[in-house]
Amino acid sequence: MKYLITETQLDSVTQKLINDTLNEFRNVCEVPDADTWPGWLNFDDCDTLESIEKIQVVNSEQLKSVPGLIKITSKYPIINVDVDIYFSSVFAS
Repeated sequence: MKYLITETQLDSVTQKLINDTLNEFRNVCEVPDADTWPGWLNFDDCDTLESIEKIQVVNSEQLKSVPGLIKITSKYPIINVDVDIYFSSVFAS
């Protein structure tokens, strides 16, 4: 299924994707289950997730080809996203 996203919608759609993904990670960390635990996630990642209050999209834009500088040949759009990450505490990483 394809969705068309306008430039004005890009920030809000990107923000929703980030929020949904962050919540999914938090749910996995809250109830550790050896049968469904993803191999790419470790307990240190869960500790870091606990200290993140929110991730806020500041700007998002679809990158376009610039002759002589950037040539985008992918059939999928390439999106540049700038975010601010708010932490609830300072940690040593």
